[in-house]
Amino acid sequence: MKQLVLFTALAISLMSLGCRPKKKVFTAKSVSTEFRQDFDKIKELRRDGKLGRAAKLTISLGNRIAKEYPEVMIHREHVLSFMSYAIRISFLCRDKELELKNESTRPEEASEYNKYGSQITDILASLRAKIKTYPWLVPPKPKKVAPPPTAEVKPTDDSTKPADDKGSDTKSDTKKASTAPSKEDKPNKK
Repeated sequence: MKQLVLFTALAISLMSLGCRPKKKVFTAKSVSTEFRQDFDKIKELRRDGKLGRAAKLTISLGNRIAKEYPEVMIHREHVLSFMSYAIRISFLCRDKELELKNESTRPEEASEYNKYGSQITDILASLRAKIKTYPWLVPPKPKKVAPPPTAEVKPTDDSTKPADDKGSDTKSDTKKASTAPSKEDKPNKK
């Protein structure tokens, strides 16, 4: 009897170990390709007019980005592009909800689109909070700032002029300069 109990306990424990789902191993390449495939599928569904399926896949991908994928494996550019497209899907879901409510033929479908829109909005809020933790694929380069021009600033107030120039009249100075013979007026002696 003891052997039977031990055998069943051993069999049950081995079966439970075998029934566990395998832990998924993430690499940057696998995460990137999986993300790109799902993102392209969302765009394709949206173009085909299948907003409900596109919204479901958007929610699924958003949950994987927020909870499943390691932060170091997915790049910020991918998350930002997903977020911008998910915002559009969310707005379209809200518009579809209002359209169905106005028709009043399918109110249960309208509430479904409302649920999709609110779930996408919640996912986007969680991603906005975590966006700074994702690494850049290509880090942004700081803008090159040109040094300001080094023009000499001449003071204009009278306190910096020499004392003997204070009383001189600028009109008389210009007259003297205009009456003085120039180089062109002098005859050339060769």
